[in-house]
Amino acid sequence: QEMTITDIEDAILRLRATGYYENFWYGIEDAKGGYILKVHCEEISDRTAAVAIHYDNDYGIGALVNFTIKNVVHSIDRSTLRFDLNIAENPYFKVTFDRHHRKVFRFGADFGVYSLTMNQYHKGTLTNSYSIQANKLDLHAKLVPNLRSLIKIGAVADLIHMNDVVGDGGLKDNYNLFSYLYLNFYYENLDAPSFARKGWRIDMTAKMIFYQGVTDEVTMVNMSNSGMQSSFVAYLDMLKTIPIGKKSALIFELEGATRLGDAELPVFYHYFVGGQSKMKYFDNIISFSGLAFTESVVEHLAFNKIAWQWNFYGSLYSTLHFDYGFMHETYDKWFDSGSFVLGCGASLGINTLLCPVEVSVMGSNCNSGVMGFINVGY
Repeated sequence: QEMTITDIEDAILRLRATGYYENFWYGIEDAKGGYILKVHCEEISDRTAAVAIHYDNDYGIGALVNFTIKNVVHSIDRSTLRFDLNIAENPYFKVTFDRHHRKVFRFGADFGVYSLTMNQYHKGTLTNSYSIQANKLDLHAKLVPNLRSLIKIGAVADLIHMNDVVGDGGLKDNYNLFSYLYLNFYYENLDAPSFARKGWRIDMTAKMIFYQGVTDEVTMVNMSNSGMQSSFVAYLDMLKTIPIGKKSALIFELEGATRLGDAELPVFYHYFVGGQSKMKYFDNIISFSGLAFTESVVEHLAFNKIAWQWNFYGSLYSTLHFDYGFMHETYDKWFDSGSFVLGCGASLGINTLLCPVEVSVMGSNCNSGVMGFINVGY
């Protein structure tokens, strides 16, 4: 069998991506009628622990703790059990089980408990604050054809407690059970996690959400018809990074989301727009320059985001952000002039030995003045 150097390195990357091996090196020896390829590596311990610190303006400070156990059931190889804990003012706990099946198939389950406070603003004035306690069970299967892409299908049950802290959105102090089916496609070949100079990222998700409509009380769903209701939600994010010389890059991103269906969508599944954090407790939190964290709550959005990154000295880099587009809570007014939003900002960052550190200033047409943002860690 003929193999190129690229074939060999791709095979090693695939082995490394399993999380079971490290410290690879290989050699080629002459043999009768050809060559022998010898690959050497070390097996990673079945049990590992890691601790990290993260801080940003949106989620606050937290200590991230991870425990990983490989080959959980010794009769079932290539299975992994992970425990993730964020000890913070907005804490979460997550348990993940993954099982490899043959070469490209995986299946597993996630269970997470998340606590988060999200504030809404209008022209810089606090209008509402939600206290959320979310319990999520996700059963899924994955097709992983290569190291850069995956197709994921799953079923989720959400037990949500969402209460008004400030304002009166009519949310009762109780739990609501929701469920949804989803299909996700993800592709990424960016060349770095914090200062990517080239590559793509594509994230597409479709959800069919099911919930019980009510008429006799005000809860997270308040609609004219009782009984089982459903809504279809679609999300698309496409990012392309283009290198300019050896020290800078342009980043172009298109991001859009919408809801279809006549039933009123539960508040928890609306899109919460604003903030710059790289952490995302929920996949419907959308970053936008110049808006405070989760400042706006909408069902429809279409954004174009442009950024220029410049690695001007050593590990120091700067970024200019320019975000614009349309968002609204109703489909009919999605692209009205009053739904246009524009934000811009500038960031200064450094990749340290421990983690990246980034400081930003930004503003938007929705708020007067300038706001700041600090991020420490991945």
